[in-house]
Amino acid sequence: MKTLNVLKILTSLTILTVLQSCNIFDASKNEIILEKCGFSRIHKAVLFLKPGNATTNNSIHLSIIDCKDKLEDSQNGNVFVADSDHGDATIDSLCVIFNWQSNDTLKVYYDSTLRIFKQEAILKDLVIIYEKK
Repeated sequence: MKTLNVLKILTSLTILTVLQSCNIFDASKNEIILEKCGFSRIHKAVLFLKPGNATTNNSIHLSIIDCKDKLEDSQNGNVFVADSDHGDATIDSLCVIFNWQSNDTLKVYYDSTLRIFKQEAILKDLVIIYEKK
């Protein structure tokens, strides 16, 4: 009976060690690539990389937040999210580029080989225009 309990404990510890080494529970930090406030300095577009782990790929995110706010690591992109489609595209600082066209319009250029998960055209009073490159 005592041997069985020790075996259960060792098995549980082994499973936890394997899971931890795979970074399944990792709360990874967003890596900000570029942030730019709009002309009116009310809104800010933030392009960032969200590192993958054992179960997800690296992904590129774009959020529009208040210019005075800071992006939190728990946040995901609220207007654009894409990944490399299992390595078919390259996730880097050039795969997504954006420019403010006016106080309420953001233009986003993105690599056509990215796999898109989110592509919002409107966020509150803002318009987002997308163009493949």
